Amino acid sequence: IDGKTRDFILDRIHNLVLTAVDTNKGEETVTAGGIDLKEINPKSMELKQYQNLFCIGEALDIDGFCGGYNLQNAWSTAYVAACGIKETVIH
Repeated sequence: IDGKTRDFILDRIHNLVLTAVDTNKGEETVTAGGIDLKEINPKSMELKQYQNLFCIGEALDIDGFCGGYNLQNAWSTAYVAACGIKETVIH
């Protein structure tokens, strides 16, 4: 892509605004199941048994009510995994 298109895409990503327009009160759900946390290195989110395989978010056995908890889990574990991947690539 050319520089103008790249800058347009980056501007849209950096200035993305999301607005909640409605909720479904009383229809909350939870997730359950996934990869046992004992199988994960919590400092990198890498599977202990499989080198260079990183797991995040709802792939993990973390129960959480919807409404931001699962999103925070996804973002936090993704950040830790990205740092772990970066360490793997650099070393």
